[in-house]
Amino acid sequence: MASATNAPPSDKAEIVDVGFGYKHLVDRLSPGGRYFDAQTDVDSPWVPFGDNAAIKHLAFDVRQNLFSNILWVKCPGAIGTHLHRGTITMVCLEGSVRYLEYDWVATPGGLIQEVPGENHTLVTDTITLNDTPTVFEGLKQRSSQCKVLIAP
Repeated sequence: MASATNAPPSDKAEIVDVGFGYKHLVDRLSPGGRYFDAQTDVDSPWVPFGDNAAIKHLAFDVRQNLFSNILWVKCPGAIGTHLHRGTITMVCLEGSVRYLEYDWVATPGGLIQEVPGENHTLVTDTITLNDTPTVFEGLKQRSSQCKVLIAP
């Protein structure tokens, strides 16, 4: 049975041991927290994504089938109509982005959530950075879909 947690005051700026009954498992099995510098290419370079966009991969979690990245749309344009088989959560960091299928425009700080199975056409009228913090549940499904699409 897990022990009760006694959290330190929220304004205490020092490391405090917070009791946790499974700490030995976390110490043994967890890769630990990581920091990824998204401002440089040291941890992850920009990878071309079509003619007017690039993508910077930040994290892959193969245990939960998730990854995080930043999509940079370098000039006004579109990323053609496409379908995601998993949930997408996206935060607009700069500029604006919209989908032709909806009547809203996401601006900096705006949160976009996409549900599996919907088609959408991403459009931007400005240079845009979008962070996708918890993206593509179902990478295995995506991989199997691609195999079906390219099969002879």
